[in-house]
Amino acid sequence: MENKTNHFIEFKNSIRSGFNKTFDFGGISTRSEFWYWMLFGLILIAFSVFLDEFLGFTLISEIMLLVFYVPLQSLFFRRLHDTGVSGWWILVQVTVVGIIPLYLWLIKSSKTENNKYINQVRVNIWHKLYLSLYIILALLPTIKPIQTYTVPSGGLFPTIMIGDWVMTSKVWSTENIKRRDMIVFPFPNDPSINYIQRVIGLPGEKLEIRKDLVFINGELIDEPYAYFEPKERSSRQSQGLTDATPVSRFGPIVIPEGKLFVMGDNRYNSADSRYWGFVELVTVKSKAWFIYWSQNPDNITFEGIKFDRIFKKIE
Repeated sequence: MENKTNHFIEFKNSIRSGFNKTFDFGGISTRSEFWYWMLFGLILIAFSVFLDEFLGFTLISEIMLLVFYVPLQSLFFRRLHDTGVSGWWILVQVTVVGIIPLYLWLIKSSKTENNKYINQVRVNIWHKLYLSLYIILALLPTIKPIQTYTVPSGGLFPTIMIGDWVMTSKVWSTENIKRRDMIVFPFPNDPSINYIQRVIGLPGEKLEIRKDLVFINGELIDEPYAYFEPKERSSRQSQGLTDATPVSRFGPIVIPEGKLFVMGDNRYNSADSRYWGFVELVTVKSKAWFIYWSQNPDNITFEGIKFDRIFKKIE
């Protein structure tokens, strides 16, 4: 019983210390302090999930998660200091592979000999900037000016590939949606799934596809992004399938008001408006902006990172 009481006291003191040192990036925090705070976080997250289900909205739960995650940032620094390394190693978590060494440090015991961080109390402008940026980024999901998505299939190849993580900007007005925009919207046949496709036809336009070419109001449009797998295209041409419906021949149709016609860039391998119809204009959530991370899904090591695709603008 006494042992359980001691654990509870240590848990309570760790929570108090976590809050009191929210803005303290200097000094150290022990392994038990860190993991008691993580236990506190698990309890908060479980309670947040319950609130989401019970209340039907997420604002309170998102505030509760901020209460946990904001003090956690300085705690990360102090726990890393306790193992004898710089707190700035926290930044390795921005990569998938970096999470592994980070948490190996976090479970290490304290380094008491020749640890220069034990008596460090200095907090500089970079610590303040880091915490400010973290709070801003943590609030973004609540107001949703930007969102992130990954694509599980090759329907947008080569613009967006499997393993690309895409940053999108919220659509505040449907008037801002233009042809060629890569948009995010709930899949009409299953609104729980978010889709990314390219806008091809706008409300009121007459659209027709003839032998893989897209005509809007009778005019051929330029599509430098459209991809036709060479071997498949040769095969289709030799078999006369470029007149087939709906892959290479579609319409003519008039796009109703308030709706969009969308397609993937990989035209022979894309489930899009040719198959399941139009997208409601008012359901568009955001527009694809740039690729902020790209990793070969079959190789999650450092060698699998596609550096040439990171920060590539989507056009």
